[in-house]
Amino acid sequence: MSKTIIIIGAGLAGLSAALQAAENGCNVKLVSSLPSERAQSIMAEGGINAALNTKDENDSPEEHFTDTIKAACGLADPNAVWGMTQAAPELVHWLLKLGVKFNMSGYDDVDLRNFGGQKKKRTAFAQSDTGKQIMTAMIDAVRRKEASGMVERFSHHSFLTLRLCGNICCGCVIRDEYSQETVELPGDAVIVATGGMHGLFGNTTGSLSNTGEVAAELFRLGVPLANGEMIQYHPTTVKCGGKRMLISEAARGEGGRLFAMKDGKQWYFMEEKYPELGNLMPRDIIAREIWKVSHESEVFLDMTEISEEIISNKLSGLADDCMTYLHKDIRKERGH
Repeated sequence: MSKTIIIIGAGLAGLSAALQAAENGCNVKLVSSLPSERAQSIMAEGGINAALNTKDENDSPEEHFTDTIKAACGLADPNAVWGMTQAAPELVHWLLKLGVKFNMSGYDDVDLRNFGGQKKKRTAFAQSDTGKQIMTAMIDAVRRKEASGMVERFSHHSFLTLRLCGNICCGCVIRDEYSQETVELPGDAVIVATGGMHGLFGNTTGSLSNTGEVAAELFRLGVPLANGEMIQYHPTTVKCGGKRMLISEAARGEGGRLFAMKDGKQWYFMEEKYPELGNLMPRDIIAREIWKVSHESEVFLDMTEISEEIISNKLSGLADDCMTYLHKDIRKERGH
């Protein structure tokens, strides 16, 4: 008899879990308050890291592991990082077969670019719309499972609480946000994939719909949480529509340079303080340096050295967003 798996959240993690569970013969109930097209992962621009070594830099998953542990200041779970970096190349090729339109180098090599905290080019990307491309392919793949009856969607439904049989989870309770009807879903397991807690913060690039309510209810029920203090953020943004719009790390990966004015001249402070990686230091370090420098001067992102070809072929989505908001040359934008 096949198992019934309930998945809360239909973003990238929820879709991936639904697809894998269905392919393993499980019946899947996919619950989400918003459509997949509104998921946080749609906003991801820069790319996905994997040691594909298509740039002949003698890269390897082992070097990817070392760079990641170092960028995480030794705080990351080494077992999780090892598993992720070992699986990353196969995962990128799987996404390619699924239909993700990655930028290609030559006939069949996935193109790679620099990214923060990485010494070698290992970021696969789809211009500056990587998240949209991956989500589009995943949505289509899960819809095929829906058509076959292996996945049942509960759109516009919110998670309320778990159903507990003693200490065993045996389903959950959800609410239809249209009718306000409460629905009990029995199941053999519940997977929670509801994203971060961006809605708690006013100064964030994340979706304000990610409030953390599901995690709070699980915590109330006694489910142990880990690494709750690790909130993702981005150091370069533009204020837009009551929140922060991301200027992708890809802009720095392609040659964007942070600077402030000092003694009447442009001071490229990241390059002076961190000569090895400069503007490609990990995000927490860059954000901290921007914060320090911003007490004395505004901080800018200089993209004047990036060619029009690279902007057109690799940063077009970013360029469109910035042009729409600022109505002026993308190549010198304010960073925060």
